[in-house]
Amino acid sequence: MTTFQQPFAPVSPKKENHMNFTMNTDLIENVTYDEISLGQSSRMLRTLSLADIQAFAAVSGDTNPAHLNAEYANDTLFHGVIAHGMWGGALISALLGTQFPGPGTIYLEQVLHFTKPVHIGDTLTVTVRVLSKDNAKSRSNWTARLSIRKGSGCCTAPPRCWPPRRRFVCRASWRRKSSCLTRKPVSRSCWR
Repeated sequence: MTTFQQPFAPVSPKKENHMNFTMNTDLIENVTYDEISLGQSSRMLRTLSLADIQAFAAVSGDTNPAHLNAEYANDTLFHGVIAHGMWGGALISALLGTQFPGPGTIYLEQVLHFTKPVHIGDTLTVTVRVLSKDNAKSRSNWTARLSIRKGSGCCTAPPRCWPPRRRFVCRASWRRKSSCLTRKPVSRSCWR
């Protein structure tokens, strides 16, 4: 099994990439379709907070009280406020679109299977692995898994994506526009 490590921010096997914290670099770099190998993988950690749930509810419009009302949620079979299921899908998208393969990746499809709820304070490990490549269409199939704590799975998904054919190095930014550079001295914008 080959584990992908970001070329701009080497991570030791004992240290994880925490999305809740500021990245230690201003650049994110992708991996092209031709550079991807079967079995390569990447992972990130994310701890669910009430702020995450509130932000996801605001953006998605999903204001189900199971996600936002502790009094209501305590009386459900989950015994407390839980994350939106699609928040997990969004984490898979974030991993594919910002880390591996990275900028320029088009997320084509996924099927989510939820096995456990995610509560506030739970730390998820999001892992993606290259399962197969379709050279005729430059697409790839992946396995994705979200795990809580010591490997206990809460969601699985077999995403399909279209990795980038060209290399991009992008300035990491939460602004709407980020400047991207190809290996050639051409300035581009990744997200317009």
